[in-house]
Amino acid sequence: MDVAFVSRFTNDAREFLFVSADDDMSGVTVGSSDPLDESYCHYIAQGTLPEIIKDAASTPIVCDLSATRSLPVGGHLGVPLVFSNGTTFGSICCFSHEPAFDLNERNLNLVQIAAKLVAELMEQHLERQASDMQARARISRTIERGDFEVVYQPIVSLADRSLWGFEALARFPDADDVSPTRWFEEAFEAGLAIDLDLALINRAVAILPRLDEGIYLSINVNASTALSGKLTEELSGAELDKLVIELSEHDAVKDYGALNENLRKLKGNWRLAVDDVGAGYSSLRHILDVGPDIMKLDMTFVRNIDRRPSRAALVKAIVTFAKASGTLLIAEGIENYQEAEELQRLGVEFGQGYHFARPASKEQALSLQKRGL
Repeated sequence: MDVAFVSRFTNDAREFLFVSADDDMSGVTVGSSDPLDESYCHYIAQGTLPEIIKDAASTPIVCDLSATRSLPVGGHLGVPLVFSNGTTFGSICCFSHEPAFDLNERNLNLVQIAAKLVAELMEQHLERQASDMQARARISRTIERGDFEVVYQPIVSLADRSLWGFEALARFPDADDVSPTRWFEEAFEAGLAIDLDLALINRAVAILPRLDEGIYLSINVNASTALSGKLTEELSGAELDKLVIELSEHDAVKDYGALNENLRKLKGNWRLAVDDVGAGYSSLRHILDVGPDIMKLDMTFVRNIDRRPSRAALVKAIVTFAKASGTLLIAEGIENYQEAEELQRLGVEFGQGYHFARPASKEQALSLQKRGL
């Protein structure tokens, strides 16, 4: 066959999505379209035209179509693209300029297999596209309305359980269905990660003026937000001496030089932390290339560390590295007394988790400054 294509039916037109041709086909190019009722695809989808046409010039219905003469079409083979709900999306077709008397059921079976695969892929693509559009609309609406919460989880000294600071965490209205992690993943996919980041940061830092001397606020910042240059603007006027910026694992850093340059634009004695240390490759690169003041040990290392010697050995190695590099170490996700005790024994200085306190509202967090944990 000289030409093969995948088309989509839109209203009363047929649009060409993919085209493969041995010669220049001015009437069949990607993005072009023609009237649906003047196409072979239309009649094949209706069932009024056979899927195998060996000689178009002698076949009723199509022998008088302009495409039969202008392209020209000699032999034709076409199969509708049908979705799982029974709707016809378009078709996959091929044709030769001369009659193709050797077309047979084997050829048709091959195109039918291709059509089934293409239909499945296109249906999945359109479903993802619709889901992405819904996610973008939901995230945009949430940012615009400020329809989210910021909660604060205490970070404590493992030696005496005194309050060291708080980590600001995001909570969204549909938390039972979509986790905060998924919210950020969808924000990246929708191109709204920076906007979501800045909205959360703006809400989180409102607590800074009310924090006691020596109590710090840790905020999560994606690398793309830091690289955008908008972080400096968002934090202008904030009490940066009480701030810890946690570089998250959500997006990869392609240019650490640019990242460091943008972070240096922030004035004050703020500190830099690398989140989820040990959870992935990015956190290790962050440690080597940005030289953080604080490392946050991922909770996968913490879970049952009192009963897992291999995890304890890894944490001990990280403690040694932290001390050698002058970096503070905070363990995340501590859920019981045994984990806390083992981490302290290994030399970890600070920790956070449900064992000490769950994330709380701003007012609840501030009350902890007075009464303690």
